[in-house]
Amino acid sequence: YPLYPSDLARGLAALGHEMDADALLRIGERVVNLERMYNVRLGLSAADDRLPARFTEEPLLVRHGENVSEHIIEDMNEMLSRYYTLRGWDEDGIPTETKLRELGLEDVV
Repeated sequence: YPLYPSDLARGLAALGHEMDADALLRIGERVVNLERMYNVRLGLSAADDRLPARFTEEPLLVRHGENVSEHIIEDMNEMLSRYYTLRGWDEDGIPTETKLRELGLEDVV
């Protein structure tokens, strides 16, 4: 990214809003979890967490100097499982009660 959370924190401080990079990251994490809970409430599930076929069926060509290699997503379910774990969500892609409480989002549990 051209700007890191620490850069944004300095910019906010210049505007009179004292906040550090960790606070900004926490705000972002709260937003992602609130969005997810909203989507869950609307009936979206892990089955909807799919990339377009272009990303999963067509190889990505990567140039390494004179060489070109092909890459393709081979196990989307494994990737999603890892993502859910990193987010603190259950195997169905729903934020856990523990994660929501950690973020101060008890009202959406």
